[in-house]
Amino acid sequence: MKRSLPQTAVGLSLVLAPLFALASSLVSPAFKGNAGAQLDVIAQHPDRWYWFTLLLLIGSILLVPALLGIAALVRERSPRLGDIGGGLAVLGAVVAIGDVMSQFMSWQMVAKGADHAQMAALLERFDTAGGVGIVFSVGGLSILIGTVLLTIGLIRSRVAPAWAAVGLTVAVVVNIAGFSANSNAVVAVSWAVLLAAMGYIGWNVLTGGVLSRGSANLPNPQPATEAR
Repeated sequence: MKRSLPQTAVGLSLVLAPLFALASSLVSPAFKGNAGAQLDVIAQHPDRWYWFTLLLLIGSILLVPALLGIAALVRERSPRLGDIGGGLAVLGAVVAIGDVMSQFMSWQMVAKGADHAQMAALLERFDTAGGVGIVFSVGGLSILIGTVLLTIGLIRSRVAPAWAAVGLTVAVVVNIAGFSANSNAVVAVSWAVLLAAMGYIGWNVLTGGVLSRGSANLPNPQPATEAR
């Protein structure tokens, strides 16, 4: 089946976004709740922290077109759920990109010549700043609510199997819990769940397959003379 460029881009994004994110967890050193302890870990594994940040950044950027693609699938039969859910989810993903970018700052805080005590104090102030916390909290809440709405839309529209639709929300909930608990293992599990859910949807978009009985595919107008 011939695919349009947007379909190919969306399909690849759905597969690659969680794949890069999962790879970031596999190379990441341990997460710590204390700023000083986290900088100690980064100082011991600077290269791993850099690759963790870079891979997660790539995955977070690819998550934007992936979510837009899911929103487009939902919008075909549930316009409001697609528009509102997609908008909120993408807003959360954009905030997440900023959060990931800040980890490059942590990487440089342990560079040669940096004062550990001063850098730890700065990182602690950044992590506990109310203005910063509000932005990241809004981002997390947005992607959670947006994903729930997209999950409902996928199930209602029968655009994807229930397990794949629910998997999106489960992955987001587990991911937020994992980062909140500073558990890289839990975060890795969340990315694996997201890869299974998004990867299934993305593969079907790429192959032009029907995602579920009676489902709609990504918008791809057919000739008016198509046999019925």
